[in-house]
Parts: sequence; C-alpha cells; structure tokens
Amino acid sequence: MIRLILFCILLLPILNTCNEPTETPTKGSVTVYTDESVLPLVIKEKDAFTSIYNETAVKVIPVKTSEGIEKLLKDDIVMFISSRNFTSSEQTIINNRRLDIKTYDFCYGGIAVLTSRQNSLTKISFDDIKDLLTGKSSKLKIYLPSEKTGIYEFIKGEFLDGKPPAGAVLLDGDKEIKEALKNQPQSIGLTGFNQVKDTNSLRIMPVGVLNYLTKQIDYFIPHPAYFINGQYPLTREIFIFLNDKHFGVASGFTSFLTSTEGQKVVLSENLAPGSVSVKIVSHK
Repeated sequence: MIRLILFCILLLPILNTCNEPTETPTKGSVTVYTDESVLPLVIKEKDAFTSIYNETAVKVIPVKTSEGIEKLLKDDIVMFISSRNFTSSEQTIINNRRLDIKTYDFCYGGIAVLTSRQNSLTKISFDDIKDLLTGKSSKLKIYLPSEKTGIYEFIKGEFLDGKPPAGAVLLDGDKEIKEALKNQPQSIGLTGFNQVKDTNSLRIMPVGVLNYLTKQIDYFIPHPAYFINGQYPLTREIFIFLNDKHFGVASGFTSFLTSTEGQKVVLSENLAPGSVSVKIVSHK
C-alpha cells in the first residue's frame, strides 16, 4: 500500500503535465501567410506580439493574394491576411466544403498613384485613371502589379466589372513599377501607399472625384483620414481570415491585431485602423 501511494505521488506531476494544452492563444507557434503588400506591417505586428507573449513564435510568409486564398480554401493554412475579401465563387467553395473561416476587419489602405517628378501633370481624376486602365485613353502609360496580386484583383473587381485592365502594362511588383516610372515621365503606376517610402524621384498624385454638391472635382491624396471617411477613391480594406480550429496562437495573434495596441501599429505604417473607433480632427 505504501509503495502504491508513493507511485501515485510520483505519477501526479506527470499527469498534470499531460493535461496542460500544448498550445494556447499565447503559447505555441503559428505560420501566418500575408498579402505581400502589407508584409512590413505584419512583421511589425509580429514583433510587437511576440515581445509581449514570449512563449509564442510567429513565422510570416508573404504570398500573392490569390495564392493565399487558394491555400486557405484547401484547408492548408490557419491564417491569411488579405487585401481583398472573398469573391462570390470563393464564398461558394467555402459553403460547399463547410469551411469554418472567420473574417475580421483589420485595416484600410490606399492605392497610391505614382509618377515621375519630371511629369508636368500634377494631379489626375479617377475617371481618367479608369479610361487609362480600360484602354479608352492612351494619354499616359499606366503600370499595374501582375495578376494574382491584391492591387490587380482589387482594380479588376471593384472598378472594371471583373474585366482585365486592357490598357495597363503589368509588371512583377512595386519595385519594378517604381523603376519603370523613373525613366518614363509620361506614365503613372499604382502601388500600395504603405509601401511608398522613398519619393525623391517620384511624386504621389492627388486623385480627383466629382463633388455632386458643388459639381467640381475634389482632389485627395492618400491619407488614413481619407481612407476612413471614404473620400479617397482608391481605398481598399485589409481582412484577416482565420481558420483556427484549436484556438491557438493564430487566434491570439488575431486578437492582438484587432486590439488597440495592434491598431496603433497599423497607423505607424500609413494605414487606417479597421477594428477600433478613430476620431478624425479637422485642422483649419
């Protein structure tokens, strides 16, 4: 009997250890796939999260938007940060496969219109941009990131009724677009505003939209305040797609991203918070 009691005492710590969950929202590891256009933001968020919860490890992998969503629909990944929402056909796949994918509002970003500083044109209307994209106008050459990128799919889905931008020249990414613009004054390029760090040789163009009250064109630069109130016409929303069946680190990281602390990091990257209230102060 004494031996049995001693055995049970020795076994108790082992049983307690076995009952501890191997992963919790603040303990364990996760691989997060992200749209490459918001990679710097997600890395900053990861660093902030893991510095607070030092028993977590977050690996961030950048992919093109369609590639990330494809992995999610195949149930291969638990988390994807996307620069567009699901299409109707993708939502049908989710429903048919009964995938439990939760969608969270993360932040708002803007697509900047860049041009060479040698270009005499200093601003452009939204309608002129659409005419260039469709090929209706050829006054300027217009560059877009390649297919499967968030910007390409956003432009195609939101402004071109799902039709390819026939008038645009497609380049691999933002870096290639910026290089092309430096050598061609009569051209513009569309890129994520949060990725515009160096404007020594390039200029951000204000984009104009018709004010139906004044019948005048109002021009706006990409700015978080204009993303929130919808005045900047090339505003897009960034989403978090979560497929975490075990309520692990992916869920914990999502909670952090949508918290006040996570949204402060959003602002530091020229993006607008999407999950917390923001007060816009007008300076006159």
